[in-house]
This record gives sequence, structure tokens and C-alpha cells, in this order.
Amino acid sequence: MVVFAVYERRFFFVIPHLILGGSIMKLFKEVLKNNLKMILFYVVIGIVINFLSLYSVTYYQKILDDFQFGRLCYFPVVVYGILLVISTILGYVENYPEQQVKNKLYLDFKLCSLKKMKSIDYLEYLKIGTGKLTQRIEDGALASRDVLIDFWLKLVRYLIPTALFSLIFILSFCLSNESIIKYKHLFVKTFL
Repeated sequence: MVVFAVYERRFFFVIPHLILGGSIMKLFKEVLKNNLKMILFYVVIGIVINFLSLYSVTYYQKILDDFQFGRLCYFPVVVYGILLVISTILGYVENYPEQQVKNKLYLDFKLCSLKKMKSIDYLEYLKIGTGKLTQRIEDGALASRDVLIDFWLKLVRYLIPTALFSLIFILSFCLSNESIIKYKHLFVKTFL
């Protein structure tokens, strides 16, 4: 009995008896537990980069509004520049944990699959062959890594924070008295 996911032709084929025993979730939990610190660092730095990117956009809007009404000074421009520099530096710093997470997850999934090979029947092993079995293990490790990184971690570190921060910044912009006074003529034209 072999426990691993196989990725062929863009579809996931999971050996049916894996689902019954819940071995896939145990495998994912084990791999996540082994790499928890680096994954948390990767997620946190992604959330910080998203926040800084969205905050710099709202700050840029504030600079444009101040310029339009003739109240622009140097301080907001300097703060905006600092936000851009920090965001860029964090983008480079993010590369290290991203590569570490990708490589470690791939290796751990591969090692877990190789550990499960101990329980394979020798006749099944002969039917499958060494090369095909090795290819399935590598494809399964790659597919499992891609599911975690390209779906779950992207959802947690990019999509959800972007939506939440965007809503917060839009709400704070709409609730500020300054924006209502500045764009009073737009509100009047829109509703008339």
C-alpha cells in the first residue's frame, strides 16, 4: 500500500484507500508542523507587504488630494517614498523564506512518500517498476507542495489580507469628514 498523491495531466488522482484512512490530512499536518516557523514567517511578511502596498496607494491618493487643493508639503512625499522603499526591500527579503518553504515542503512530501513505500507489496512494486514509482512520488510531492503554496498560502497571505485591507481603507476614506467635504460636488452630481 503506497500513500502519495499523483499529479498527471493537470488532475489529481489520489489512490482511493488513502481517503478512507485520512492519511492525506495526517501527511499535510505532519509536513506543516515540521515547517511551521518558516511558513509563519512567509505568511507574516506577505501580509506586511500587502498592507504597505495598499497603504502606499491610499497615501498617494492623499498626496494627490493635497496637491489638488494646494496644501502639499514635503512630509507626505517623504513618507510615501519611505513606504515604497520598505515595501521594495521586504519584497527582496521575502524571496528567502519563499524558496525555503517551497524546497522544504517538496522535500518533506517526498520523504513522507518514501517512508510509506516500506509498506508496499513486492509484487505491486514489480508491476509498477522503480522508474514509474519514483516519478509518481516526485509528481505527488510537487503537486502537494503546489496545493499548499499556490492555493492555501496564497489565500492566507495575499487574497484575504488584500480584501480586508482594501475594505478598511475604503471605509476609512468614506467615513472621513475631509473626503465628504472635498468630493461634495461629486456626491451631488452622482445623486442628481
